Amino acid sequence: MSSPFPGMDPYLEDPAIWPGVHDRLIVYIAEALQPLLMPRCYVDIRERVHPQRETFLEILAAHSREVVTVIEVISPSNRSAAGRGREEYRAKQDQVLDRSADLVEIGLLRGSNPAALAAVGGPRALPRFDYVVSIRRSGNRGHVEVSLVSICVRLPRIGVPLRPPDPDVVLDLPAVFTRSYDAGAYAARIDYNQPPPEPLRPDDAEWADALLKAAGLRRA
Repeated sequence: MSSPFPGMDPYLEDPAIWPGVHDRLIVYIAEALQPLLMPRCYVDIRERVHPQRETFLEILAAHSREVVTVIEVISPSNRSAAGRGREEYRAKQDQVLDRSADLVEIGLLRGSNPAALAAVGGPRALPRFDYVVSIRRSGNRGHVEVSLVSICVRLPRIGVPLRPPDPDVVLDLPAVFTRSYDAGAYAARIDYNQPPPEPLRPDDAEWADALLKAAGLRRA
């Protein structure tokens, strides 16, 4: 059974669930991209520790093994202003661009201080949104391509940049999310009668209540 939500499922933001969601997204993004990249490039799963373990993706040139693009799925420590996680992640952003690689950031967690928006003035400079995908190309690092996504709509299909003259490859983020949700058996693990771990805005809470009742996942 797939998620009842059309895009990101806010119940997956539960701290007890999110680490597994994150790792599944990483694995299935790599799986989706690999056939689109060969033979000139390939994708590999990397990890860092600060202090918890986090996985991310690198697309590398097949012959030189140079990093072409880095893909991050934003974690709570990346977006939080508290602690060293956000500071260390910002340093990682700069390192990626300094070595002439492109950077794709997928933010599927609601809340303040999303690291992906640091270069475009922060969330207060933008219209209302819940999730964000940003792309920064090394050749134009001052420019950020941003997709702002509401909880009420499907996640976007995004163009993942490669090194010119290779065109962007398309990542079907909705398909990756569905595969991750199904593989994690989250339909059997989530109690949709309860509110999500991070409260929804009142109008979104009303919309979600009607959605879940219509799907038979919440008592009337």
